[in-house]
Amino acid sequence: MTRRKIFFVILPFLFFLPFLVEARINYSPNLRANDIITSDTLGINWYATRNEQYGIYLKKEGTYEYAFVMATGTPPNLTLPIVYYKSNLDAGTLYSFKVKACDAEYADSMDCFASESKCLETVECLFSDPLSLTTYPGKPSLDYEKSATLVNLSWTAVKGATLYQIGYKKAIEDEYGYRETSQREYAVSGLVPDTDYNFKIQACGNGVQDTDLNREYDRGCSGFGRVISVKTLKEQTIVELEGNYEKKNSRLQKTLTGYLTSINKYENLASATRSDFINEITNDGKNGVLDLLAGELASVKTETNGSVIEAKIADLDATRRPQLEILSYKLKILKKCDGYYKKFSDWRAKVESFLEIPATAKDDFLKAGGYMDKVKENYQNNYENAILAGTGRLPVATTNLTGSLAFIKTLYENINKDKSYKTAEVVYKTFYNVSKINTKLESFKEYAHFDNKKWLVKAFSGYYPSGGENVLFADKYEEMLDDLKNYYQGYVANKRWDSYDIVYGDYKHLRGNDKLKKAVTIANSLKKINSILLKTNDYYNKINGFSKISSEIKTKAGSFTTTISDKLVFNSSNPFTKKVLDNPDKATIVEINGYFGHKTFGYFYKGVKVINDFNIKIENLKKIVTAIGSCPAATGNINQAEAKRNLAEAKLKEFAVDNLEITKLKYSEFANFYQETLNYYKTAITEAQKCL
Repeated sequence: MTRRKIFFVILPFLFFLPFLVEARINYSPNLRANDIITSDTLGINWYATRNEQYGIYLKKEGTYEYAFVMATGTPPNLTLPIVYYKSNLDAGTLYSFKVKACDAEYADSMDCFASESKCLETVECLFSDPLSLTTYPGKPSLDYEKSATLVNLSWTAVKGATLYQIGYKKAIEDEYGYRETSQREYAVSGLVPDTDYNFKIQACGNGVQDTDLNREYDRGCSGFGRVISVKTLKEQTIVELEGNYEKKNSRLQKTLTGYLTSINKYENLASATRSDFINEITNDGKNGVLDLLAGELASVKTETNGSVIEAKIADLDATRRPQLEILSYKLKILKKCDGYYKKFSDWRAKVESFLEIPATAKDDFLKAGGYMDKVKENYQNNYENAILAGTGRLPVATTNLTGSLAFIKTLYENINKDKSYKTAEVVYKTFYNVSKINTKLESFKEYAHFDNKKWLVKAFSGYYPSGGENVLFADKYEEMLDDLKNYYQGYVANKRWDSYDIVYGDYKHLRGNDKLKKAVTIANSLKKINSILLKTNDYYNKINGFSKISSEIKTKAGSFTTTISDKLVFNSSNPFTKKVLDNPDKATIVEINGYFGHKTFGYFYKGVKVINDFNIKIENLKKIVTAIGSCPAATGNINQAEAKRNLAEAKLKEFAVDNLEITKLKYSEFANFYQETLNYYKTAITEAQKCL
C-alpha cells in the first residue's frame, strides 16, 4: 500500500479521535437550588452529561460527615435537569448537598454509593462542589398582652429567622396592614378601645440565592400561622393604667435583680468584667437600667395623663425589654466563658497529674504563652471585651437597639460555633486517653509468668503499630512496650492544635485503634492465666508443705498442678490458649474467666488444710489422753473421729480437677463427714476433761 493510501485510511480515525477521548471524560455535576423550598423541604437539580449514575449525599449543620441518601440514574432526555427533593428536614437549618457522578458501567460493578469513602474521585467517579441551602424558618407561636389602645405581641424565637412580619387589622376589615421587626416582641399601639382585631405572624430568613441565574427566589418566609383574634379592653382609668405599668416595670426589675445574682456566681471571670456588667444594670443609683426603671416607676406614680402612661407602657416593651434581651445574651456569653475557664482550671490540675504524658507537651498545653492560655485569651478578647464595648453601655444604646441586639446575637452564635474550646477539649481527652493507655502498657510488664513472656511478645507483635513483627524475643518485651508507649505519646507530641479537624481525627484514630484493643485483650487474657497459674502454684506449695498430710494427697495436688499448667501453657499449639492469639476479643476473656481448674483446686486446698489442721489437733489430744493413763470414753471418741476423718479424706481423693460440679458435690460430702469428725473430737475433749 502506498504512503498516500495509508494516509487516507487513517484520516477518518484521526477525525473521530477527539470525540472518542471526550466520551470517556466525566464532568462533576453542577448543583443548583430548586424553586420550591419550605420549612422542611429542600431541592436541588443538575444536568446529566452522559450515561451516568449519581449518588446523592447530605450533611446537616453541626455534623462533620456526609451521609449517603440515594442513587439515581440518567433521564432519557438530557435537556431536562435531574431534580431531587429532600423532605422531613429541620426548620431554619443549614444543609449541604453533594452529588457523585459515576460512569454507569463502573457504578454497576462497584458498591461505590453506599459510603462516600468507597469510591474516591477517579476518572470514572467525580464529586460535585457542595451546595449549601437553609430551610425556611418554622412558624412562630403568637402570644399577646392587651390594654385599651395597645396589643403587645410576643413569640418564641424561631431558628433561622432574621426578622418577623406581623399582619394586623380590625376584624371587620378585609385588608391587613404589615409591620416588620427583628425582635421577639412588637407593640401595636393607637388601637380603638373595646374593638376586635385580628393578628398573624410569619418568620423570614435570608432568602435563597441561585448564583447561576442571579435571582433571589424569595425572602425565605415560613408563611403566616394561625390568626388570633383579640378584643382590646375598655378604656382604663388612671389607677388601672398605673397598676399595669407597675406590674410590667416590677417584672423587669425582678429579672434584672436575677441577672445580678447570676453574674456574681461566675467566679472564673475577671473581676473587672463582672463589675462592668453589673454597672450596666445598676450604677450607684445613676444610669444603670435598673436605676432608670426605678426612676420611671416613681415618675408614673405621679402622672395624671392616661395617654402619657400608655406611651410609657409601650416604651417598656419597645425599649426596656430589648435592653434586657441584650443583657440576657451578654449573661449567656459570660456564663459560657465562666464555664470554659472553670474547665480550663480543672484540666490544668488533671493534666499536671498525667505522669505518662511528655513534660514538653504538657508545658505547651498549660503554661504561660501555651495553647490553653491562647484559647482563653481568644475568648477574653473576642467575647468579654467585645460584648461590653461593641454594643455600648445599654442606657446610651437605646437609639440602636436593633443593631445592638443583632450584634450580640451574632457574638453568641460565634461562641457556640467557635472550635478553639472544642479543640482544647479534644486535646485534653487525647492527653487523658494517652496517659491511660501508657499506664496500662506499663502494667503489662507485670503480667508475664513462667515462659509466657515470649508469647506475650509474639502476641503483641501482630498488633504493634510499626516494626513489631521483628520483636520476638523475651528480653525485648519491656523495650517493645516502651516503644509502643512512645507511639501513642506521639498523639500529644505533634502539637497540631490549631486545627480542630486534625486534632479530632487523631483522637478518633486513637479511640478506635483496634490494634491496641486486641493487644489489651491479649494482655488481660495473660493476666488472668498468670493469676490462675500463681494460685495453682501457691496451692501446691502450701499443700506440699503440710506435715500431717498423706503422700497420696500430695500426689493428688501434684496432678492438679500438672493438669492446670498443661491446660494453660501459652503456645501456638495449645488449642485453649491459642485462641488468645487467633481471636483476641471479649469472647476469649469470657472463656478464660470461665475456666474452673483453679477453683476446683481451691476447694481441694481448703479440704486438705482442714484435714492437716485436724491431724495436728488430734495428735495433741491423743498425747493428753495417754498422759491421763486410762480414759476409755475419750479414746473411743478419738477413734470415731479418726474413722470419720478417713472417710472425709477419701472424698478429697474423688475431687476432679476438670469437673467443678463433681468437685462441689464431693466437697459437700467431705464437709458432712468432717462435721461428724469435729463432733467426735469435741466429745473426746469433754470426756478427757472428766478423766482428769
